[in-house]
Amino acid sequence: PGIPAEQFPDSGKLHSYSHVSHLGKGSFGDTWKAYDRHLRKYVAIKIFYMRHSSVGRNAFFLTPAIVRKLGEKVAGNVKEAVEECVAVKHLVTSRTAASYPGSHNMCQCFQEHVSDAQPSEPIFLVLELCGKSLSQRLRERPNWAWRKQIITQILQGVDFLQANGKIHHDLKPDNVCVTDEDVVKIIDFGGLQNFGKLSHGCAYTPAYSPPEVKSGCYDLRGPVYAYDGYEFMCGSLTGIRRGSSNPCSYSILYGSEDVNARYVAKMLTQ
Repeated sequence: PGIPAEQFPDSGKLHSYSHVSHLGKGSFGDTWKAYDRHLRKYVAIKIFYMRHSSVGRNAFFLTPAIVRKLGEKVAGNVKEAVEECVAVKHLVTSRTAASYPGSHNMCQCFQEHVSDAQPSEPIFLVLELCGKSLSQRLRERPNWAWRKQIITQILQGVDFLQANGKIHHDLKPDNVCVTDEDVVKIIDFGGLQNFGKLSHGCAYTPAYSPPEVKSGCYDLRGPVYAYDGYEFMCGSLTGIRRGSSNPCSYSILYGSEDVNARYVAKMLTQ
């Protein structure tokens, strides 16, 4: 049913992109690197797709006609992705954007081609090409100076979001990318919410969430809690547990405040 999601569908609006290479598949989007002739730079193209069944290996790209046939759940998922794209686009082009360095730390959504797609045409988003995830970069064991630079940019991004009354509900290394030029790009704004409304039942990752989220309260301090520095100092969160033999984790769990302060100071001053 539809165009097989096996190669780049070089038709319709997608025909205008060149130098295409595959980046990877997510649960709902097939992402490609391509040259955008209009923007005159490489971008990430996220084409919506689905599998034939929960166990099937074959997949097909979504078109407006297929979305209508598949019903409200699929249509709702597409709508949420488009709304996320539009929200981020408005943020980075807002009047306040130029006043905040963190506006450059958002992964931009340049265009959505869902509302203007023909019935049989694949629907897709055109996103900024943002590099590797922070999780991947941390596995390369970067030095302290690099870590300080990255965490500073992340907090600049959080500051920009909060200046616009927004909270990122799932800030973690998998949702932060770093370009080849070492510029941070925060991604996955599906949980973006106005902080005037405390969240109940929102999407979040337990290891990076403040304790109060379990009781349903989540305010603008949450994203700052997510980047308290443990993972940057110790390399992972898996070591932050009782019985850890990791010297860094051990000091955080059992050390005095002075010991903990020295680890934090090392990260921020070297």
